[in-house]
Amino acid sequence: MPNALAPVLNTYRTNYTTIGELLNSPLTATPSAVRRVEPFKPPVVYNWSLGVQRDVGFKVIADVAYVGNAARNQQVTVDLNGRPYGYAYLPSSLDQTVVVGGQAQPFSDDFLRPYQGFGRIQERRFVGYADYHALQLSVNRRRSSDGLALGAAYTYQISNKTLGAIDPFVEDNRARNYTSNGRRPHVLVLNYSYDVPDLSRRWNNLLTKAVFDNWQFSGVTTFTTGTYGGFTYNYANVPTGALSGTGAINGGATTGALGGVVASRVVITCDTNLPRGERTFERQFRTECIAPPTDQFRLGTARQDEYLGPGYVNWDLSVFKNVPIGGTRQLQFRVELYNAFNSDQWTATNTNATFDYTTGALTNANVFGRLTNNTLSARRIQLGARFTF
Repeated sequence: MPNALAPVLNTYRTNYTTIGELLNSPLTATPSAVRRVEPFKPPVVYNWSLGVQRDVGFKVIADVAYVGNAARNQQVTVDLNGRPYGYAYLPSSLDQTVVVGGQAQPFSDDFLRPYQGFGRIQERRFVGYADYHALQLSVNRRRSSDGLALGAAYTYQISNKTLGAIDPFVEDNRARNYTSNGRRPHVLVLNYSYDVPDLSRRWNNLLTKAVFDNWQFSGVTTFTTGTYGGFTYNYANVPTGALSGTGAINGGATTGALGGVVASRVVITCDTNLPRGERTFERQFRTECIAPPTDQFRLGTARQDEYLGPGYVNWDLSVFKNVPIGGTRQLQFRVELYNAFNSDQWTATNTNATFDYTTGALTNANVFGRLTNNTLSARRIQLGARFTF
């Protein structure tokens, strides 16, 4: 039998310290990536659709379809070695020997966990799910003797929801985490191609054939709305030592130093979405509708799918010129333009609010709600030639 490997052993040593310093910066030998896996359930996805297709005349085929999708037994991660909201702020969780700004600070998370000696313990459960419902329309005109082909495809996402996270300390996970974050309501795509009639049929000479014959135009135009997303927040002017977070250990909110909340949920007080005509570079949504949490542990009430981001229109066009050389030989020149009209296609908005800790006033109004510099590609022009023989 092959020799078995000896167990891995980490030995930690500290010199020239005090008990107080050791408690402030304890030697950490806790496993940081412990995971438990529930009894496996095969993730499944169900797909169904119902459609009707009809020839409506003039070489046009129309399709109408309903498309559905349901994912079940999807993997989600749950923290097992955490503590509920407010736990870190209980008197029994505060270290009276560490006082900052007159406020005793919580012990290190490792001393407060239910399974001491371990760091974050995550359990993989097969309980996640997602649902998708959409209406799809398409109209296509076959190419005929006139050289014209047209097509249009429209998708309306009726619903696109996912439960992809479980907060072990919130009772109703479905209401809080089963959201439409990422849903894109409308997409319309047009495609077209046109073989330009040869002018040599009317003026039969070498110049006309060389310059005006064998041209082809084609393109794809996309009209799309943005996707639904949410808002995050943080605090400015936090008093020294203030316990400003949720008091949870590995709860639903991410906490920073001294419990400061990073990327938690806000409170929505009205419809944040502005009509398309009222949106500007500086103001993409109603910033006055976003407020800091007022509940005890600053959990917030937002579902993270209240804001519909910016959409865009894109034109990709191409022009081909075919030059017959004789027999099966042909030379083709191509000009292809992507985002042909160089339209602005913004993809991100500043959705992180900064609130004054004491007053709750918005302190970053100059950037909150503005478009960022993230865009899709500007206009690109591609030239090419192809020889066929």
